[in-house]
Amino acid sequence: MNAENQIQGEGILEQTTKTLENINATLRQAGWSKNDIVKATVWLTSTDDFGGFNESYAAYFGNTPPPARSTVCTSLMAPKALIEIEVLAYVGE
Repeated sequence: MNAENQIQGEGILEQTTKTLENINATLRQAGWSKNDIVKATVWLTSTDDFGGFNESYAAYFGNTPPPARSTVCTSLMAPKALIEIEVLAYVGE
């Protein structure tokens, strides 16, 4: 979603990239980074979108080893949403 809570992007690559940008912004606000993510849960609305999602996800983590991940296929609450990502970050005590 964008700042106006509207789904941004028509395709899986755009929506995945925007979702990861939102996660990155939230982590930065807390003083953390993607390196602190230890687990991700991903919901896709179509198994056909897995390749595009995985491409964007791999680009986001780059040379950083990606965290453990679960990916499932289901319908989502927002009708135009193709993806939802939840992450857990650990920054120590």
